Amino acid sequence: MEHAPLVLTVEDITSALRSQNHDKIIPDLTALRNQLSIRPGEDAISPQDVRLRLVQHWLTNDPGAHDMFSLWDSLTQRQISVLVLLVSILSSLLTLTSSHYTYQALGQPITKTILTSTYTRRLNSYLGGSHAELILVTLKLFNAVSSFAGGREKKPVLESFGWELKSLPKLSNMRRKSASDTSDALVKPGETLYLLFILSFVGSDSPTQVKASFIEQHREPFLAIFKGLIQDSYVVVRRVLETCWAGLWSDPKIKRTLKINLFNEITISHLLKLYDRNVAEDDDPDHVPADLVHHFLLAICTRPGTGICFKDRGWYLRESDGEDEPGRGKIYNRILANVLKTLKVNEDLRQQELALKILAACPELVAGYWSGAALTLEPRLSYKWIANISFFGFVLSQPVPTWSFHLPGTALYQPTPPPLSTIIESILPSVNTKVHFTRGLQSASGLVLHCTALALAKCLAKYEQVLKAFREVEAALEENEAEGQWSRRRRDIEREVRKRVPDFQVIVAFSQQRFDETPTTTGSATFAPTPNPTRTALLSESAHRLLWMYQRCLPMVIAEARFDVGKLLQGFVGEENMVTGGEGEEMTVVARLHVVRQLHVLRLLKGNDQFGWSGKIGSTSQSYLAVLLNVFINTDIQAIRTALSDLLEHVLGESIMFQDDPTEPHLWLLSLPTSHRGHGTESPDGAVLTDEGEGVITFLDHCVQRCLKTPYRYLEDMHAVVNPAAPQGQPVTDRDEPLPSPLLMTVLEQLEIKVAKKTLSPSDALAIASFVRKLVFRMSGKQQDLGFLRAVADRFDVMLQAEKLFFDYPIITSAIRREVDLLRMALSPADASLQEVSEEAKVFLSVIEEIPISTKTEARRSCAYELVDWLRLVEGQFGSPEIARMIAVLTKLHPPALAMIPESLSPGAGTLWKGLDVVSVYPEARMYLSFDFLFLHADASQIADEACREVLSQAALGCEPNLRDATRAVCLIGHRLAGGTAEQTKGLFFLLALILKRASITLPLNDFVALKEALFIHSNVVKSYLISGSLSDAERKGISLLVFHNYVSGPKRCQGLHHLIREVLDSTNTHDRELLVTPSAYWFGVLMSNTIHNSAQVRIDFMADWVIFVAFIQFSLASPWINYLQHQELFSLLDHLSSDSLSARTVGVLLEPVLAAIKLRTTSETDPGQALFQRLPSFFPLYLKTTSAILEELIAIAIQLSLPAYHDGGRCVEGFEEMNLVDVVRRAESWWSRRLDVWPTNLPVQIFLSQDSWSASTVTIVSGLLYSGHMRWDDFMSWLPTEHCTARSSEHFIIVMHAFLDVTSSREEELVENDAWIIHFSRILDIVLDTAVPPSIRSRGSVCLPLMVCLTPSRTAEFLAALVRAMQTLPVSKIDSNLLLIGRSLHARLPQLTGELITELVNRGIQWAIRYFAEEEDPSLNACLIDLASLVHVASGIKPHLVETVLGVVVQTRLSHPAAVEFVTALLPRVHLKPVVVNRHLQGILQHANFFKYSGNVSSDAASMRDAIVRLLYTLFNLHPANTCQVTHVEPLVKIYRGTLSKADGLILSIFRLFETERNVSISSLLRRWSSTPNLLSSTSLEAIQGLDGILVLRTCLNFPSWRKLDDLTTEKASSHEMQLYDPVFLMLVFAQMLAENPPESAFAWVEVFRTNIASLFIRALSSKHGMIRDIALCQLAGLWQYLENADLQERPHILHILRLLKDVLPTPSNEPPRRLPSHTTLLLSHSLRGIFYPSNFIYPITARFLLQRPELDTNDVPLLYSMLYSSSDDWKKERGWMIRFLSDGMMSTEDWKVLKGRHTWDLLASIFQSSEDDHVLRAGVLDVLANLTCNVQATTSLLLKSGLLSWIEIQLITSKDTNGVEWAKILNNIMTVVDAQKIEASTNGEWRAAICRCLLTLVDDPKSSNTSVAFPLVIQAVLRLSLLPGSQVANLPLLIQKLVECLKDLEASATVPPASIYSHPLRFDPHPHHLHCSHDIHERISCVPLQAWGNSVEALWRILMTLKDASESWGILTSRMLVWRAMTGTAYGVAEWTRAQVICNMAGK
Repeated sequence: MEHAPLVLTVEDITSALRSQNHDKIIPDLTALRNQLSIRPGEDAISPQDVRLRLVQHWLTNDPGAHDMFSLWDSLTQRQISVLVLLVSILSSLLTLTSSHYTYQALGQPITKTILTSTYTRRLNSYLGGSHAELILVTLKLFNAVSSFAGGREKKPVLESFGWELKSLPKLSNMRRKSASDTSDALVKPGETLYLLFILSFVGSDSPTQVKASFIEQHREPFLAIFKGLIQDSYVVVRRVLETCWAGLWSDPKIKRTLKINLFNEITISHLLKLYDRNVAEDDDPDHVPADLVHHFLLAICTRPGTGICFKDRGWYLRESDGEDEPGRGKIYNRILANVLKTLKVNEDLRQQELALKILAACPELVAGYWSGAALTLEPRLSYKWIANISFFGFVLSQPVPTWSFHLPGTALYQPTPPPLSTIIESILPSVNTKVHFTRGLQSASGLVLHCTALALAKCLAKYEQVLKAFREVEAALEENEAEGQWSRRRRDIEREVRKRVPDFQVIVAFSQQRFDETPTTTGSATFAPTPNPTRTALLSESAHRLLWMYQRCLPMVIAEARFDVGKLLQGFVGEENMVTGGEGEEMTVVARLHVVRQLHVLRLLKGNDQFGWSGKIGSTSQSYLAVLLNVFINTDIQAIRTALSDLLEHVLGESIMFQDDPTEPHLWLLSLPTSHRGHGTESPDGAVLTDEGEGVITFLDHCVQRCLKTPYRYLEDMHAVVNPAAPQGQPVTDRDEPLPSPLLMTVLEQLEIKVAKKTLSPSDALAIASFVRKLVFRMSGKQQDLGFLRAVADRFDVMLQAEKLFFDYPIITSAIRREVDLLRMALSPADASLQEVSEEAKVFLSVIEEIPISTKTEARRSCAYELVDWLRLVEGQFGSPEIARMIAVLTKLHPPALAMIPESLSPGAGTLWKGLDVVSVYPEARMYLSFDFLFLHADASQIADEACREVLSQAALGCEPNLRDATRAVCLIGHRLAGGTAEQTKGLFFLLALILKRASITLPLNDFVALKEALFIHSNVVKSYLISGSLSDAERKGISLLVFHNYVSGPKRCQGLHHLIREVLDSTNTHDRELLVTPSAYWFGVLMSNTIHNSAQVRIDFMADWVIFVAFIQFSLASPWINYLQHQELFSLLDHLSSDSLSARTVGVLLEPVLAAIKLRTTSETDPGQALFQRLPSFFPLYLKTTSAILEELIAIAIQLSLPAYHDGGRCVEGFEEMNLVDVVRRAESWWSRRLDVWPTNLPVQIFLSQDSWSASTVTIVSGLLYSGHMRWDDFMSWLPTEHCTARSSEHFIIVMHAFLDVTSSREEELVENDAWIIHFSRILDIVLDTAVPPSIRSRGSVCLPLMVCLTPSRTAEFLAALVRAMQTLPVSKIDSNLLLIGRSLHARLPQLTGELITELVNRGIQWAIRYFAEEEDPSLNACLIDLASLVHVASGIKPHLVETVLGVVVQTRLSHPAAVEFVTALLPRVHLKPVVVNRHLQGILQHANFFKYSGNVSSDAASMRDAIVRLLYTLFNLHPANTCQVTHVEPLVKIYRGTLSKADGLILSIFRLFETERNVSISSLLRRWSSTPNLLSSTSLEAIQGLDGILVLRTCLNFPSWRKLDDLTTEKASSHEMQLYDPVFLMLVFAQMLAENPPESAFAWVEVFRTNIASLFIRALSSKHGMIRDIALCQLAGLWQYLENADLQERPHILHILRLLKDVLPTPSNEPPRRLPSHTTLLLSHSLRGIFYPSNFIYPITARFLLQRPELDTNDVPLLYSMLYSSSDDWKKERGWMIRFLSDGMMSTEDWKVLKGRHTWDLLASIFQSSEDDHVLRAGVLDVLANLTCNVQATTSLLLKSGLLSWIEIQLITSKDTNGVEWAKILNNIMTVVDAQKIEASTNGEWRAAICRCLLTLVDDPKSSNTSVAFPLVIQAVLRLSLLPGSQVANLPLLIQKLVECLKDLEASATVPPASIYSHPLRFDPHPHHLHCSHDIHERISCVPLQAWGNSVEALWRILMTLKDASESWGILTSRMLVWRAMTGTAYGVAEWTRAQVICNMAGK
């Protein structure tokens, strides 16, 4: 009978636990354990779970499970069964209460009790026992405590667990997998409890501090996991690896060294064993342990900078910093190098992938891999060798690490190349490579041959990549071929590679093997070879690939070998058909391989200069050329055809036949026949038609051989043909273009001979005639003069007379004669005639259309070409319908045959275009239709059609646009232009424009320029058209018909020509105008003729006067050329028009085009102002005549260019768009140079004021005259009250008034009393308030209003009242930056009178801000908000309710907006808010949903946001401290406080102090929860101390903030470097609290405290300048000593020894603060104390020995100075470097200097600096010391007067090779800043300033140096400071300024305009600066926008210039730049504005 399980209630549990009978309690405890137990694999516990409710009731009645622990205390060690139950129940309790946050408070007391020493000792004793079940439940309990509440108690568990127990290794074996166990091991906690317990300390949920402590102190248990990982199940392996990745490698806060020490070579070797488990171990096929470990190792081994993979330097060796350990080697990844050797790359693909990715990530490992990997590369037919050679090739084919060729962090190349051994081992390793490759290529096995060839090809490809990369570096460095380091290294590589590759004869033998025989062996019998085409093709391709790569990579090897490369063409004979695939048919594998092989051969032949292409193949009569041509015309493979074309054009172009034009062979190849005829083809008359290509190639080959033998004979024949054709007997030598190849004459001669002797068959004669016809026609595209080609056509006609041809075959004879006719029509298109279509042709077409289409490609192709032959043989002209029918048939049969249709048809009436419907089909058929024949068939209607022109323009550039085709097209169009009609000429010019427009897009710029030159300079026809618009003398005689004809047709021609010029040429481009220099000069003469001018005043009346009418036509043709006249011609024409001899009508007609051209030229070129300004006297009378708007614009430009650029003070960033600073400055200098030009007198300037309508030019003229002082003041004042003034538009009025007021203000005059000022003031105010007015005008108006207020004292009050009234009635939405600018300007000028206005502005501005904050954020309004905040500081009477409202809106919607928060922060002190209001808003901020996100983010990007929020809180707390200082308000600040010296943390610490002052309560209870880790809280102050970042505390110790005080907790004095340090005051307070509340108890706790370096910080604080800081630090040290007396710490004696030494140097305690100790003494003790807990640091034994050898410290001595500065140990370099850093850190005060001075420390360092020129690290350290020395007045003065510091610096600057100007400039700045200038001046008689000047001059001696550009801003500061020092002018200062100006010009090249934001910060120097350049920032460069640096430098240089006696040379250069900078910044204050005002004052003559 089964009993029901016992269910206990809370009462049952309580009674059972309190029972005294331990034997009877077992059933109850068992029932309770079963009732509370959590089953393995159970889902998440629900909040309504019965067990959880039971536990809640139980622990509510019995808090902390007190009864459980009482029972535990009463048990003995023998009561094992009860203990097991008890411990198991406790673990279940903790697991249940930890499941939900609301129940964790119930379990917290239990964990605290368990973690007391009493119970942890018991639990550890259980683990050391032998009872298995008790051990398991104990582990379960430890796991429960460790994971309780998200791991809150992990650190106490880590400290209390008995890690030293000897039984723990046995626990590791409990998790091992048995042979039959396939279940989930994690579901069985008993088997994995210890593993899970270990992993819990390194999981992703563990704090970083816990992880670090566990790894440092208990790494052995963790490493033991990996030793047996090979035996674990898949889930266990996955849990371990996932935990390692997520918890360790993904945690950036854990030191990488700790991680790498864990995953060393031993650990990796354990992981590699998992690769053997490469099959799925359960039902899931993805659960493969090998895959799991593979991805883990890929993550940590193949990503540089992650895991154990360090970022190396590529092929460069590791840099030695003097601190490398012996035997460490010269690589970064030593662990990975050893791991690679153990990988089985030839057995496991996963391991092979891992190895390849490691080598790819770490290129440095490749060189050393081969010797250690021991790969078997001896050729043999085995799978392992194949895997080895494949891996070998994969490794060597990895990309070249070109990134390592650059200097780190820059785009500059390394001056020295990588080591040769590293490079060559990455190309061809020294593992008997040559021997192995040679044997492999001689192997009998095809597979071995192929693998070897493939590997060698990869090596050669890598070698080629290396050479390419090296050549790029050489070009970038501009190295000398003989002396450059990279060049020498490249030659070394070439020499070494030649030694390691197989001999070329081996490759040749490999390529000549017969691969088509594969003998088969069975037993002892050998059978006949078995053909294997694929094998043969594959090996042949590999062999020829090697030949080609040898040619590319090792050309000298081939050149030295006796090898006829032409023999490779023997494989082409008979293979034409093998590599041709039918349309739509896929090629076989063998065919594709043969294609690739042929490509290798063709590329090899092209690159080999020993290829004798004219030689014969073997004993045959066929030459290599014939073979190549045969393949060219027969192949359908485009890649083969392209390669053949390149090869043939290359070899023929280099021959004597084509020496005049190497591009001509392309035309010969295009003209070769492409048709294919089947066997037995006959013509209608019975003539046998053979393949055309064979006959033409045989004939052409014979001609080439003859021409090569006697080329000059054929040249003479060509000259004989040319001379009769030359015009007027022009000799050949005077021709502008080269003649065609003499081969053409050879072809004609041989054709004539063979025709005469009847040695040609009819078919061949027809084919050759067709070839010659197409060739001669295509040559017309390269000949401007067709005389020679027409003579050739005549000779062609004569030799092919009908009687000389085939009488028996009349159709063939007729076809040959037709070729002659087609040639004549092609050369003279006008001769084309139309014929009727024969009935025979129509019948044939009908028959063809009815023939069924064959399914075989060859049959269709033969049928298509048969149809083309019929077309060529038939008589008569084809019409469009017949052509359309033929095209339809050919498209179905064989589309490539379409290319022969245009070549075979007679041109005429555009039948081809209509029949083919070219416009529609061209996109699909463009590859078959060429431009030359399409253009030949295009008649006037096609040329006039826009769609047809579009097609022709596309065809002109070809499928791949190139200059060659485009130039031929232009030439062909030129021939048509020579005889075209007027309408056709217009269309041709439009076509040319379209072609060139397309070419401008598709061709490179240089090719496009060459194409334009070919058209406008080299084309005689186009040149004649450019000047053909004028009429001849004969046409001027008055013949009416002729005149009328030219009037109608001439403009049509010119219309097309002018369209061409407008579309193609830019009149503002100098190069384009140069193209038209000749025609423009001609038309200039036409325009200057008197007839033109006389005609301009006559109406267009055809019956008036023919002479005048003809002249008018001349003008109409000449006027478009005005824009293209040269600069001087244009102004000469203008001067001619300005003369008095011309009538007003003449001027009116001719002036506008000329003025428009000048205006266009003026706005596009940089310096037209001089010519315009000189013509101002003639412009004004001319303007009175014509009132031309363009002339007015020119007058405005002339006046504007005569004034300094940007003189008007407006912000002109818009004018700088798409310009660089160099152009802007060049223009400003050009304008400035004309400021002293003499203005003409008596200019009628009043005419512009009195004009009825104004334009922008009128405004520019008037304002320019006002600025220049050439408009009388009385005239302008009398104009102001007039209607002309009031009628002006707002924009025009504002600009003129701004100029007037600006000049008046600069002259420091007052405005004359005038009633008009009231009207104008109101009008300007209305304009400023009108948002519809452009912003630039409103901005000028906002400048005018303050000027009017200030310049009219009698009306100031009236104007201010008007402004106040306007503000009161202004809608809130109209508040903008212009109104705020008015308020700022008026307050700056009249601070006593503008209070009411400022108050009104601020109140209205607050209302605007409320609306702005409530809407979507607009970044453009941030500047307005900042301006409003600046007014807040000077406003009074701000309304509190507005401030309260805006504060609420900001807190709700703009808390992350720094400008908004700063705005309300500025408002709060200006008003009085009630305490309840302040509290409400304070709570709103602290309870904001994103408060911790915004204010807890300490990143540099969010620093401004955090500072703004904290300052707002600080302000709110200080408004009503009695109400705001509440615990609930202060507590959230603890979480965002970081304990640093940042501004925000300083304010938070001040709030803490305010809380304690107001509440008289310590804040220690809150600070004990502080943690340095964001978003975490500490449980105790001890944990807070232990959580400190030890490195950051050490950094604080070394850079102790000497300014820190105890009575002032703000940190405003902290530098940017110090803001990152801990606040020593806060650390002292927290440490004191820790000692008072919970000091460390265990040795580990003490070690963790000391490893934070906080004790060293207290020692260092004894050197503080402030007594209270020293007093507190000493108190902490005393308390620490007291606790250490009884501490269980192994290092205690060492610590106490250091403290006793410290005690001995301190005086007897008194009421006064302890005396300040020298910094070097406290630094030494700090380092010594740190070394005790970091004994691996090299300094520890040195400091320990030093302290142990001395009974007491000498505080007046520099410790360890000589022993480390001149150390003779092996680590001398490291020790010397440490000593220099020690001296630098210790130089903090005058007392420290006295100590250093007593030991002559600086003299020692100076001598070391001079003797260690190549040790950059040491020299940098000495400069650090010098920087700290020059921050001290006494030290600097002593060094200047007694040590000759300036002379020493000057010597170093002169003699040093690599002077870094940044450090020296900062040091010189320090010197001039800290010393008493008058004292030094008196002591040195001014020599010290001269020395500084010489030093600065040396720094900028080379303006082009990169160091100069970096140091330039600092040098500028130093020179400015030097110029402001008292004393006479330094002699070399003018020369120094000259050098600085040169540097400034270089800086301009790197600046862009405009940047995102421009602001001006003038360089102002405080005589007592707070921040000097110390060692922390001595090496830092100034990070500034180049434009900002340039502007600051201009201001500084201008100020320097003002201190000189004579600055005339540079004054103009800098002043013009000052005006540019003023325009960019737009600021109305500062040096730039004062400079502008003075410039205006000087222009006005004051």
